[in-house]
Amino acid sequence: SSYDLSGAYSGNAIVLEGHEVDAAPTRAPFQLFYTGNLKDPVTDERTASQCLVTSGDLTDFAKWPGNPLIPAHAEGYTSHYRDPQVFRDPDRPGEYRMLIGVQRADETGAAVLYRSRDLVSWELEGELSFPGAGGAFDAFGYMWECPGLVRLKDEDTGEDWDVLIWCPQGITPDRELPIIRRIALGSLRNKLLVILPVGLLLSWLAPAVLPVPLVAGAFHGSSGQACLG
Repeated sequence: SSYDLSGAYSGNAIVLEGHEVDAAPTRAPFQLFYTGNLKDPVTDERTASQCLVTSGDLTDFAKWPGNPLIPAHAEGYTSHYRDPQVFRDPDRPGEYRMLIGVQRADETGAAVLYRSRDLVSWELEGELSFPGAGGAFDAFGYMWECPGLVRLKDEDTGEDWDVLIWCPQGITPDRELPIIRRIALGSLRNKLLVILPVGLLLSWLAPAVLPVPLVAGAFHGSSGQACLG
């Protein structure tokens, strides 16, 4: 198609149920979203748009005739504007949100949210913010790819938390390596202080403990009950 002649970037799919299907584009249960990529052959300028494909059976697929849903990037951002994640709004039943990984005009990464009631018309809500992070993500890489927002429940408090997972581009090694080092040291500590002692304890106890059920099984078999082997 004219809006994705240069290829496509990833997105996600949402599976609709019940009354949702009746109001869905083409009344299809499977709604798949992706980013259309178009490059000008002369200027090499990129246009990124958010698009929809529908399917009733995951065998036949059809591009939505009204594509693109979001024809270009919003003001203040570059054409690095891709990888839509569409999901039901848990706080406002009947509405959907679309999360997109973006690059700001100052070449820093971010993620923006759109809202829709029908999966076709989308309204920009704004950029995700992290008020409790002390500015740690204000310039965290030059582009955020494949963002995913999930809601998890704290098992101890019962409180809901919205967790963002994404791939930041342009993070320098001096920022990554300390994090990797802490993860590696934590993993090594767990192996040495927990897994290894437990394994050694089991290997020591097993020869003494296992004969007990074996003898009990042999006695049970010899007492007139059916026994294999």
